[in-house]
Amino acid sequence: SGRCAQLLRGLRELLGGEDPRVASDAANAVGNLVFNDEGRYQVLACPDLQEVFQGLRQLLKSPEDTAGNAAWAIGNLCRDDNFCRKMVAEGVTADEVVASLARLVGSVDPQTACDAS
Repeated sequence: SGRCAQLLRGLRELLGGEDPRVASDAANAVGNLVFNDEGRYQVLACPDLQEVFQGLRQLLKSPEDTAGNAAWAIGNLCRDDNFCRKMVAEGVTADEVVASLARLVGSVDPQTACDAS
């Protein structure tokens, strides 16, 4: 829907901003939006999703205290098989994402470790 696309554009901007805490909060919002099937299908239909996913991938490389929310969002997006296939077809390697997630799974923070697993 138009509102979903507008919301994702705003979150995309926040993901690419200077403040890692704001980017982490934006990633958490994406994760919450795509947590259930209805929200995930609406987000998957948005044209800005690829750029949002790029922002999540970048955030995933950041320190643990900000990367956990990106892991949460990516995990929820990847519950859709078609989305995963599309990302692989577009050159996103599983190794890149899995390496970042493996780092987070070893976190001493239980929430970060849970979000990454």
